[in-house]
Amino acid sequence: MAGLAFAKKRNLRVYVLGGGSNVIFTGNLDGLVILVELKGISFQADTVQAAAGENWHALVQKTLDQGLFGLENLALIPGSVGAAPIQNIGAYGLELRERFARLTAVHRSTLETRCFLSEDCEFDYRYSVFKGPEAENWVITDLTLTLSHLDKPVLSHEGLQHLLECQKVEPNARSVASAVIQMRRQKLPEPEQIGNVGSFFKNPVLSVTVAKHLKTAFPAMPFFALDARVKLPAAWLIDQAGLSGRAVGDIQVSKQHALVLINKGGGRAEDLLQLLAEIVSVVRSKYGIDLELEPVFYP
Repeated sequence: MAGLAFAKKRNLRVYVLGGGSNVIFTGNLDGLVILVELKGISFQADTVQAAAGENWHALVQKTLDQGLFGLENLALIPGSVGAAPIQNIGAYGLELRERFARLTAVHRSTLETRCFLSEDCEFDYRYSVFKGPEAENWVITDLTLTLSHLDKPVLSHEGLQHLLECQKVEPNARSVASAVIQMRRQKLPEPEQIGNVGSFFKNPVLSVTVAKHLKTAFPAMPFFALDARVKLPAAWLIDQAGLSGRAVGDIQVSKQHALVLINKGGGRAEDLLQLLAEIVSVVRSKYGIDLELEPVFYP
């Protein structure tokens, strides 16, 4: 509150950071940077309320320790609790909105505190109202999720099912969490070891009609059902377009996972922007699909 009031009094633009795992800085920031470090986790019946500054993966682990289940598919996603609803984080067959109860946010200008229910957030694939028109207006302070004391894991993701079958372990919340952690570590470069922000592009969501046309032209193209639409893996598009391993300076498309761009140490903003432009252009030219970015760019 004090930081927002300070910025309002001096007419400063406010930049809000959580863990910074989904943010790209392309230059110096002119304004006030607020690092959200609010702490606190409380359990009541089948709900958990967590402050925005808590680490997301640590929260998942704590819910398991409390015998509350439902977040295991979202284990090891980097970032803070407050960032989770902004892009409706999702992985391995589950999205945050499926566990969402409510959140509290402070308006940056009026300092009003408001409770947002699910319908207020306008959740969609990697989207919420906090990535849309209201993105510059609110700072999330806490999040409440509805979980369950019944251990009934979500097993709709084929890769997850296959790994559990290969490991010959009983599918439950803890085995699913362990499998998800293993899969993420195998597929994605560790940010602590080499700079990256995880998935750089959203998986394109298409109408069934468009998907059928693409499938005719590219029979090997994989699709996944998403509500009444179809989701296409962006990593497949990038890899099949011959861009895996492509580099500009020290910024490179990861050979480990084509959806990830890595900084090998001396990467510059202009290198990143050049490589991004090339990826988007090549994929558009070959498939007629416009890739959308996941990270937030500052300034």
